[in-house]
Amino acid sequence: VVQLWDQRTKSTTTKLGTRGQITDICWSPSGKYFAAVGREDGIDVFDIAAGSQTPVVSAPFDDIAYLARWDASERVLFLATHQGAVEVYAWPTMEPLTTIPAHAGSCNCLGIDPCGKVLATGGADATMELWSTDDFTMTHVVDGYDSPLLFADFSMDGRFIATASDDLEVRIHDSFSGDQVHRLAVESLTTALEWHPRNLALAYGSAGAGKGGVKPAVTIFLKS
Repeated sequence: VVQLWDQRTKSTTTKLGTRGQITDICWSPSGKYFAAVGREDGIDVFDIAAGSQTPVVSAPFDDIAYLARWDASERVLFLATHQGAVEVYAWPTMEPLTTIPAHAGSCNCLGIDPCGKVLATGGADATMELWSTDDFTMTHVVDGYDSPLLFADFSMDGRFIATASDDLEVRIHDSFSGDQVHRLAVESLTTALEWHPRNLALAYGSAGAGKGGVKPAVTIFLKS
């Protein structure tokens, strides 16, 4: 079950029934649709704008699914899988468009720039890949990580992409060249990472290191 919380009324307004263990939830760019991805049960998509609690799309998959993301135009849906591929579907028909053979290990994270031109994927093979959404060809491979990537997110203007892995650092890259522009040390495992929707401010959270160790923290980095 997924519960939707209304900040205005401080209460749960909607409960959505889903299948199996949920690995990811996300909103479409317009806020009209809401997707819940089940690890071994496919994806359920709800039309929140219409007030429906019944999925408008309920699609199983052969592979284990990790997460889903829409492109900026809301015409394409990307699904990251355990086998390392990214399945690409037309939305809302769910017609298969192509399969992107992204990583040798599982594809753990996806990011799509706000202009919809670049897709970033991060995998268990400790690489980030940048793909053109025009023809789904790879433009850059960013390596140098020592552990699987966990997070990838584009800045509001699409110029930068921030990533985090099991390494004790957060990296910021140029979205078009893949060049690293910042390297931010963290004291414990990064558990969340996201750019501000209107400013060049990056927030990232860390788990802490247990009793008596480093405390959990949220850090905000301002890109000049």
